[in-house]
Order: sequence, then C-alpha cells, then structure tokens
Amino acid sequence: LAGGSSLKEVADVLRHRSLNTTLIYAKLDSRKLVEVALPWPGRAA
Repeated sequence: LAGGSSLKEVADVLRHRSLNTTLIYAKLDSRKLVEVALPWPGRAA
C-alpha cells in the first residue's frame, strides 16, 4: 500500500475473498501520517 497499490490489488495478489481479510494485515504507518497530517487549527506547526 505504501508503494501506491490499492487495497483491492493487494487483496487480489494475496487471493483474499474479502477486503476485510486484507484489512486485518494493513497497519497504520504513523511516521507517514505525521508527514501528511495538517496541524490542528490554532496550534503552531
């Protein structure tokens, strides 16, 4: 997913019947989230 593939593409490669199965293995990368998150309104960045 980090490389740009969609969840559906990953599910297809792994031969999962349900996207919910693939979601079990998908993890949030908090370092990447920090890179794209907007600062909270009223707080300095």
